[in-house]
Amino acid sequence: MSPFFFITEMKHIPAILIFSVMLIFQLSVIGEAGPGDSEAYYYSWSRNLNLSYYDHPAGIAFLIRLSTSIFGHNTFGLRFFSTLLINLSLLILYITSFFIVQNEKRALYSMLFLIATPAFIIGGVSASPEPPLIFFCSLSLFFFSIYIRKAESKYLYAAFVLTGIAFNIKYPAIFLTTAYFYILIRHFSLDKKTFIRLAVITFIPLLPVLIWNILHKGASFEYHLLSRVNPLYIPLNTLKFIGGQMLYFNPILTVLLSIFLFRKIREKSKNLLVELFLVLLILSAVPMLLIRDSEPHWSSLVYPVAALLFSEEPDRYKKTFHSALGLNLILSGLFIYHILSPAFTEGLLKKQNPRYDITNELFGWENVAENIDYIVATEKINKNETLLVSNHYTMCGQLMFATKSLYKVACRGKRCNQFKIDDIKDERNIRLFIFVTDNRFTEIPRFYRDGAIEQKIKIYRGERVVREFHLFVKKVL
Repeated sequence: MSPFFFITEMKHIPAILIFSVMLIFQLSVIGEAGPGDSEAYYYSWSRNLNLSYYDHPAGIAFLIRLSTSIFGHNTFGLRFFSTLLINLSLLILYITSFFIVQNEKRALYSMLFLIATPAFIIGGVSASPEPPLIFFCSLSLFFFSIYIRKAESKYLYAAFVLTGIAFNIKYPAIFLTTAYFYILIRHFSLDKKTFIRLAVITFIPLLPVLIWNILHKGASFEYHLLSRVNPLYIPLNTLKFIGGQMLYFNPILTVLLSIFLFRKIREKSKNLLVELFLVLLILSAVPMLLIRDSEPHWSSLVYPVAALLFSEEPDRYKKTFHSALGLNLILSGLFIYHILSPAFTEGLLKKQNPRYDITNELFGWENVAENIDYIVATEKINKNETLLVSNHYTMCGQLMFATKSLYKVACRGKRCNQFKIDDIKDERNIRLFIFVTDNRFTEIPRFYRDGAIEQKIKIYRGERVVREFHLFVKKVL
């Protein structure tokens, strides 16, 4: 099968149109709002490249470093590769689905299925590990699907190599590798040589994370596997999972997929995609239920499998699915409009406490950066002798992004994560400290408060104040 078949045959034009429309639309809006807290945190990693990091592997840091090197230290550059890769995932899913079902109309539903989720419309454009994770897992599934039908080892090796790349973007990719092994052991007869090669291909991508953890006393493993794990979290996390899954995945789509799977299980389906999906669902649910503050939804690598599974027989649920797709497009459109316009802030949400509107967190940091530059210029102090400080790792990431990494940044608080490792401990050459808080993270150590001059920066959306920053400026003679 030629990889360019979808370009050369007219029947695949709808898939190209869907891909093009989504990509152009998302690229047109990604630069219109500031970074989310997690995006800024990942940006801070990209300024200090390493084998791995406290929270995740290094893949997203390298992608952000590359994109900001090309497009500059702005939100378009920050989000470019995430936006490109999540939309390329649509094409890969279409190609894979067409290879499986040999029907272009049904294959389109693999694309539409992903578009029907908020995780694609909203989360897909964020500079986070999820978009590249979905991309590489989708590409891996393409090669694994070919292997299932042709039984040629080269496709199997390609599938495992791609899950290894995905692992260096986010740890849950190991679930896909595990699910592959499960399917292979149950349904295929692998010779010893092939099995050993797969084991080696699986192990090699683990090395950067293993080496980093050896050098840092197992910090990441301790954070993910020990400090936050407790069976007592299961009842609450179960409720969070149900609610979070409805929100992230689309409530209608969640119910539809549940009915679809229940029918497949009742019919004792021998479809390998059903089996693969259930294994991934179980593997991703276990840590979600056991870990405190875990993301309240299944891993994003489950989405491509669900999309391929649904595209095998979409006709039975077509009306319900169209309702799910329409709901997501309408709600996501309103959400994007809310970000780009203050209309709701000054209207429907006027009486709501702005602290509870997460979109407000995307605004104001450029004002903070302008004030910092003005303070440093006024005080006539070199930028290398200035230290920007805050009490939370996301605040520090925002400071780094807003100031384009022109200043040293340190974290002094309980939640510093990667900043605990990449911290600036020697403050002897610092002549100017600027500690930044907002209406969420207000604690400030006594050293940075005593003798400091406090400045307040009010952030407006339209005519309404939605956020307030406090800068504590302390000059050391």
